[in-house]
Amino acid sequence: MIDDKNISLTPYQYNTLKQKKIIYIMGCGRSGSTILGYCLGNAEKAVDLGEVLDYGPRKGLPSDFRMRQESLNYWNSVTTRLAKQSDWIGIDEFTKLQKRLDNHYMIIPLLYFPFLLIPFGLKKYRKALELLYQSITLSSPDQFYIDSSKYPSRLVHLSSISTRLRIFTIYLVRDPSAVIDSFAAPKQGPKNFVPAIIYYSVVNFLSTLVLRRIDQKSNTRVFYEMFLENPGSYLKEISTLSGLDVRPVLTKIINSEPLSRGFLMNGNRMSRKQEVFLTKSTAKLSNKSRLESLIFVALRYLFYK
Repeated sequence: MIDDKNISLTPYQYNTLKQKKIIYIMGCGRSGSTILGYCLGNAEKAVDLGEVLDYGPRKGLPSDFRMRQESLNYWNSVTTRLAKQSDWIGIDEFTKLQKRLDNHYMIIPLLYFPFLLIPFGLKKYRKALELLYQSITLSSPDQFYIDSSKYPSRLVHLSSISTRLRIFTIYLVRDPSAVIDSFAAPKQGPKNFVPAIIYYSVVNFLSTLVLRRIDQKSNTRVFYEMFLENPGSYLKEISTLSGLDVRPVLTKIINSEPLSRGFLMNGNRMSRKQEVFLTKSTAKLSNKSRLESLIFVALRYLFYK
């Protein structure tokens, strides 16, 4: 056995993990992370996991478990592997620490004063997080694992264990007007204009702070509307960054073929569709007042450029 920072691995598991890569999608909700995850999950030796952040709150049960036995089997395998680890703290304790340490409020202390969080279980949580992602990557033969959890705090934690897990980051940004319009939709848990603006501003500000503190050679920025217009350009950029072979998904996009679904822990309404295609957006932006228009100009200047 090899003791890698107090985590016991067989030589085969150790060598296997060295070849595994996590591609983490960070950004606001309603920014297109689900469709981007689908695209990347259709690349060679890649699998889309949806929002891994929900593993604890969902008790390891994927949202589509009633529809897809293979998804349930995969996450059951992850849970079984975790249970065999003597250092695993259990899903209830893990979820409690996640709620405490993995949220937007914790970004500043995580980035600048992490020592203050040690008494609150920071080391224990990060060790458990490493066990979770190791179990994820050892539960299938794929090489690339797409995590669209979006939270910048999760990226901070993952970066702290990146010496043993190779992490690549995609910072996904959508036009602020489109995000706010999406939040206004009654079917998707609506937010009023002011809370939506605050949410968009805070999450993007925190995301940019986090990007400054991680390896600049391991991250890229994707603008959602531009991705829909020219997916090939962005996919090739992600390929250059991470080594992901995107030729299979480019073929599907060119031929207007449906994108296959990965083992999604959770996702939006799109994840419940039988077939998903990458298409250009046909949504029309709502009419804005002069004040709202000025706010969007400012937000585009800050984050969407």
